[in-house]
Amino acid sequence: MSHLTCKFIPAILATCALAFSLSPTFATISPNTDFHPPIKLNQISHPKAAPSIADIDNDGRLDLIVGEFRRGPYQSSPVHFYRNIGTFQKPRFAKPTLLRTSNSIVQTPSFCNSGSSAQFIDFTGNGKKDLICTATHRTNFAGQIQLYPHSQNAQFSPPSTFIYTQSKYPQKQFGYNRYVHVADWNSDGRLDLIIGARSRILFLQNIGSTKLPKYAPPIEITADNKTLNKPGMAPHIADWNSDGRLDLIIGKSDGSVTWCKNLAAKGKPKLGPEQTILPPVSNTTFKRKRHEPRLAGTSRGRHAQIAIADLNADGKPDLIVGDLQREVVTRPPLTPAEQNAEGQAKILYK
Repeated sequence: MSHLTCKFIPAILATCALAFSLSPTFATISPNTDFHPPIKLNQISHPKAAPSIADIDNDGRLDLIVGEFRRGPYQSSPVHFYRNIGTFQKPRFAKPTLLRTSNSIVQTPSFCNSGSSAQFIDFTGNGKKDLICTATHRTNFAGQIQLYPHSQNAQFSPPSTFIYTQSKYPQKQFGYNRYVHVADWNSDGRLDLIIGARSRILFLQNIGSTKLPKYAPPIEITADNKTLNKPGMAPHIADWNSDGRLDLIIGKSDGSVTWCKNLAAKGKPKLGPEQTILPPVSNTTFKRKRHEPRLAGTSRGRHAQIAIADLNADGKPDLIVGDLQREVVTRPPLTPAEQNAEGQAKILYK
């Protein structure tokens, strides 16, 4: 009898954009021709990897930060820091270390396939990049958003929870399996929240100030006047087609990545129809015998979580995708002695 073991093998793949046709008024995006083959960035496995790109140590080079999901219903999920020890044009990442606060490591409560996702942005308005993480309340499993203010040397102050979703907005249940992106979505100079919540994407407008944010009730985001209704949507806000306007890019649980072009000239975005950047993934389970080389981690998986940055300083946006794959390993058949020991164990614990 052969034995099977199952492992979750996530990968972080950087898909670097090739040149596409640009003029002052339009850009042509063709996902079949605009990307180099993906490059694997991470050195260790991060379950349900959630990448972010930022220069958090202020050395002029973009670093890689990865949130993850720790298996188990009540485990906390850490955030890993890959320091860029290469150059701005050719990044090379050191072995990861854990992001830290002044007295502990950064780790967020997680539950049921919902881990930590990280974003770095000057949230407090002091010129330093703070850390925004998603978390899950341990009692009622409501989604939380935590702020870790930047202190010094890629370290952060202890967190404060500034959005407690279930108590603030009971009419719009975000659930524990959700994603957040902070951006000035309506171009009013204040940072808003874009939240992927179960099967929808919500906009929470900041009606307070930069230093004292206050959020209006959530509004569901539509594209081409249609609801975005797919499971596991991870939103990201960026100028994808380089026209000076913020677009919506979405990673999905089927492994696909889509984008919605911002058609508005200014102010609150008006989104056009979804367009495919990366298609869904059909196979994310890899089978091999124990002595054979690992196959998982060499291609895209499911649960796409994305970051967008000019990773190689060529003036074009690159796509960084974290995902999740499964590997089934077949072990050799048990020897007669092992079969006898297994039988004795079953009798003993019957």
